[in-house]
Amino acid sequence: MGSGPVHGMRPASGGPPSSAPIWISDTLGHRQRWNSDMDAAVDAVVEIFTWVGFGAGALLAGIALVAYLFDGTWVPVRAVVETTENGKVVRWFDEDGGVNEAGLNHEQLHAVGGAGMYDIFARRGWHNRMRLTQHSPLVRSITLLAAGLILLGVVALIVSWVLLFMRG
Repeated sequence: MGSGPVHGMRPASGGPPSSAPIWISDTLGHRQRWNSDMDAAVDAVVEIFTWVGFGAGALLAGIALVAYLFDGTWVPVRAVVETTENGKVVRWFDEDGGVNEAGLNHEQLHAVGGAGMYDIFARRGWHNRMRLTQHSPLVRSITLLAAGLILLGVVALIVSWVLLFMRG
């Protein structure tokens, strides 16, 4: 057995735990002591970010997939914009030759503007359902959040590996 104190144990004098310091150099070549307690804290934070990033990212990716499947198929159609007593509406022919009609909300009115015809997306198999984008904004936002969290997990994992190899 060695004559020095055991790592993490307090010496008989009651002082702080003994540990071998790790010296790092900054960009100017100055040596700085890196505390092992700080190492443990940084490791814990990086590991938490890794688990949260991968775990929550995978969960949200699964939710995005389910939301995408429930969103259904939206086909592009050309619609005629008309003004009625209830405001502006769009009318279009579906795949079966039926006429569909949907009122425009404020955001859609702003996007359509004064156009007489506009390209929209109609829900296959449903009547009078339309939107201006092919994919749902909800699905897009969940997918982007999932990708961001998975990216957080990847970055935290890389930081963990870098710290592991820096310490030897």
